[in-house]
Amino acid sequence: MIHVTTPTNMPEHTSTPRRKNIRLRHFDYSQRGAYFVTICTHDRERLLGDVVDDQVRLNDEGRIVLECWHDLPNHYEHVKLDEFVVMPNHVHGIIVITDPVRGISLNEERAGLKPAPTSMHSLSEIVRGFKTFSSRRINRLQDKTGQPVWQRSFYEHVIRDEKT
Repeated sequence: MIHVTTPTNMPEHTSTPRRKNIRLRHFDYSQRGAYFVTICTHDRERLLGDVVDDQVRLNDEGRIVLECWHDLPNHYEHVKLDEFVVMPNHVHGIIVITDPVRGISLNEERAGLKPAPTSMHSLSEIVRGFKTFSSRRINRLQDKTGQPVWQRSFYEHVIRDEKT
């Protein structure tokens, strides 16, 4: 008789290990604040450029990533971007989630109209969008479909001051 044991981090129905959740428990990642993120390329492939004379030289894929990053506020109205750097196999950036903009004029408010609810996207949703937008464009450039560009998940740090 063969006895099979299932490691504690693996569900009974699959042989794929569960990914460790690296987010802060009970923290609302859609709340206002600044978040430092690191996103790595799939298999840490040097996909985005090279280092020449101690300088990162972006290739076409790296330039696509830079454009997609700067385009995020056009997709998420409550997002502002701060510093961002593209390395050959990963990116670092600061995403600032602000209050949503409520587009209603004073005359409309006086007429009893209320602003439409604005959905607050979480940090994970914003990063997912960035990965999706850039992956599609990079795959189109490389004449590929559905090839992974980024590793699953991402690393983040909540930026806080001494008071919070």
